[in-house]
Amino acid sequence: MAVIFSRPCITAAVLALCSPAIVAAQTGAAAEVQTESYRLDIPAQPLSDALQMFARLARQQLSFDAARLAGKTSQPLIGEFTAEAALRRLLVGTGIAFRRGSQGVWLVGPAPLSNESARDVEEILVTGSRLSRAGVEGPVPVNIYTRRDIERSGQMTVADFLSTLPEISLASPENSSATYFGESTVRLRGLPVGTTLVLVNGRRVTGGSTTAGFGGYLDLNNIPSGVIERVEVVPEGSSAVYGSDALAGVVNIILKKEIDGVQSNVRYGRASGIDEKSADVAWGASSDRGAISLIGSYYQRSDLVGTERSIVSSNAYGTLIDRCNPGTVYSVDGSNLPGLNSPTAAMTESGDFVAGAVNRCRYTSERALIPIARRASVFGFGSYQLTPQVELFAEFLYTRQNQEFGFTHWTLNRTRVPASNAFNPFGQDVLVSYRFNSAGALAGVETDVDFMRPLIGARGTFGSDWKWEVAAWQAGEKVFGDQRGGALNVANRAAALASSDPATALNLFTTGASASDALLRSIFTEFNLHTSDRSRIVNGFVRGTAFALPAGDVSVVLGAEYVRNDLKWRETASYSTDSAYNFTYDRQVASVFSEIHVPIIAGATAQSGDLLALSGALRYDHYDDFGGHTTPQLALEFRPWQSLLVRAAYAEAFKAPSLISLYYPVYTADNQCCVTDPQRGGESVSYIYSYGGAPGLKPESGESLSAGLVWSPTQIDGLETSLSWWQIKQYDRTTVLDPQTIVDYEALFPGYVTRDPVTRAIQAVSVGFVNFGELQVSGFDFDVSYSLSTAAGTWQPGLRVSQMYQYDAAILPGLPMTDRLSKADDDAWGPRWKGVLSLGWSLGDYSVNVAGRYLGAYADYPLAGVSRRELGDFWLFDLSTKYDLGRAFAANNRYLRDAYLQLSVVNALDSLPRYSDHRSGYIGYDPAQYDIRGRFVTAHFGVQF
Repeated sequence: MAVIFSRPCITAAVLALCSPAIVAAQTGAAAEVQTESYRLDIPAQPLSDALQMFARLARQQLSFDAARLAGKTSQPLIGEFTAEAALRRLLVGTGIAFRRGSQGVWLVGPAPLSNESARDVEEILVTGSRLSRAGVEGPVPVNIYTRRDIERSGQMTVADFLSTLPEISLASPENSSATYFGESTVRLRGLPVGTTLVLVNGRRVTGGSTTAGFGGYLDLNNIPSGVIERVEVVPEGSSAVYGSDALAGVVNIILKKEIDGVQSNVRYGRASGIDEKSADVAWGASSDRGAISLIGSYYQRSDLVGTERSIVSSNAYGTLIDRCNPGTVYSVDGSNLPGLNSPTAAMTESGDFVAGAVNRCRYTSERALIPIARRASVFGFGSYQLTPQVELFAEFLYTRQNQEFGFTHWTLNRTRVPASNAFNPFGQDVLVSYRFNSAGALAGVETDVDFMRPLIGARGTFGSDWKWEVAAWQAGEKVFGDQRGGALNVANRAAALASSDPATALNLFTTGASASDALLRSIFTEFNLHTSDRSRIVNGFVRGTAFALPAGDVSVVLGAEYVRNDLKWRETASYSTDSAYNFTYDRQVASVFSEIHVPIIAGATAQSGDLLALSGALRYDHYDDFGGHTTPQLALEFRPWQSLLVRAAYAEAFKAPSLISLYYPVYTADNQCCVTDPQRGGESVSYIYSYGGAPGLKPESGESLSAGLVWSPTQIDGLETSLSWWQIKQYDRTTVLDPQTIVDYEALFPGYVTRDPVTRAIQAVSVGFVNFGELQVSGFDFDVSYSLSTAAGTWQPGLRVSQMYQYDAAILPGLPMTDRLSKADDDAWGPRWKGVLSLGWSLGDYSVNVAGRYLGAYADYPLAGVSRRELGDFWLFDLSTKYDLGRAFAANNRYLRDAYLQLSVVNALDSLPRYSDHRSGYIGYDPAQYDIRGRFVTAHFGVQF
């Protein structure tokens, strides 16, 4: 299990052990404390000085009272040692003991160390609760991934790293069809987009302006990997603590805060046809009263075009279309074309026509599979101890990103070319399928995004053990989306097809330029989308002991939150002055929340924790547009032994309807054909089609159950295991049903079908957003890790597996639940098996990590008339090796002593995707489970001083 670490002596809890004089030295991650060896040369000297020197050289966190070590002298230490072995030798004969706290802090003091003091030091906060506790493991599973885990993965973005985790059943990368152009998100348990809440430093962030119509989610591209300290994942409902959107769980991204000195990292990654590069520089300083840090980050990526991968571009795979260059000609009425003995003819490169033939090609052969991306970010943090009881803090994150996505040429599908067309060689109207190849007919999206999140706050203590915190922040993004060639001017196209003037006519019978770029741009015009989203949030809470029971203190949290969301949306097209889709929406939310921890039976010692304890949370959110929602959560912890935790939890969750789904302007179209009316004998009728927001929408709701155990046997030092059963249900999904379904189940959707008051004939059908649908997902998570130190180095085998045994979905009224377990679907589904088997090794200046990622077999996406092939059932192997250059060659140079070089290979065996019918076969592979890059090699150089 990974372990969270925090700076010692920051919280009042640490003062119980550290006062009156505190020495704290910290730089390394707690996860590395027992696994790395350090080359040390520490002469015999006063013990407190030796410990400070050890902390600096080995990059460890220590907490001790210098006054209580007065008069003690350390043993000399020369050689290569793990942190634990080094401390043991330094303290020989001093009567001083040490132990490692759950935060990764080495606690040093006269033996025996006080259990009560140890408990105080180990009080920490992790995602899933605002209650502090004595260890990372509590009543709700929390998976923690350190910065080292991210770096060892070889992935260069946080979205790509998250996609490798077993609990993230479906990837949503920048080339995913489940998100808006070029954005990325995370989908716990394979549940729909927008059901996983993403936090930054434990606080809610805006759902994104362009994503408001796609389920609402934070675009992970706004968070550069260079500023991330760790990622915490709660894979079950958490609305009782955090409010809306946490149906599937929570991903909390913790950013770097306190930095001493300067740190710099440079990375370069490459696969065939694509490369990525990034750099970040961090500076920080601290004093007894405060700390300040600043991080700048830059990322750049080239695109990966479909022609670079045969599975996407080759005609040997998948769905072929006749919209090619050269194109194909068809007669209008099915008779033979003039001069040919067939109603069909394929054009050739030389301009001839082959009767009876059809030119076919792949739709996405020239499209960018992974978009061009450029991102620059700056993150700042500061804290100041105003008084012994009050600390002020502030954060600022700004990201600017630019992406170019999906550029491909326009196509025409059996479009009528009149006889009057200057280039029509047949002398009569014909139908032509064709792909343009000129720059003027190129369509794609370029987006510019500005994301900003400033925050100020204060925290402090009062009374005997009460703590308080209040913070105010704003999070928002502005998006400019330029869809070049993204809109079709139908009138201009008709005129160009009918023109008899070669200067103004479209030539669809050539492989060269079909018209001037100016003419093509008048037909395939620009479409622009300007959006902005802003959330202004104020949050405050108090935490402390309410009263005492015979088994121990009852801890509580009481808090409140206010949120105001503003969304602005403006669509413009060069051929239209329609302003119906220029709008502004806003929403206000007031919330109160509470948590409680009740010890029922005390443990045998303070260090062992409660034998039996009950935790609960309750939250009420009131929205000014649809009303209130209450969500409870209960959890039970049982520790029959110090090494065993048995836990169970129940939680309810919800997702508020997005502003787009509530208020998007209604679009209508007349004379749509056709629906069958069951109330009038099955007659087929045309109708007025309408689509738009539905002000009567309810929140989506859900509930989750979990039970499991965590075992860290004292007889086997370094072994940690956990097993969890979980179940998540989602109700009243916000979805859009097709017109026929609305008509067939009219009673379920009152007001969506309009009938003539006399004849009862259907006049109009609305296919706007509705509350319908249910998902039920169940499975097991298993995790085991072991650390073994030997003369040949430290070995760390590990296994993390997520096994899903149920994924049922209700997708149509009146029908039973549909089985989607290991059956791919464009909506939502999940694989039965996903896991990671790893082995780490370190010795001296070297460390190596090998990981095998496994995905179980699953059925391909359904395609009419095609049997579903089997996909999945594959392993991807990743390799990472790190060499501490500084310790090996420049241990005495302050600028280079911490320099290191890391080489990583993702998908080392270059396993490429299998063909898939995803998106009707147009893409050619499944981006939710396969990485189209293939083997990806990364070099990473870092230094700090």
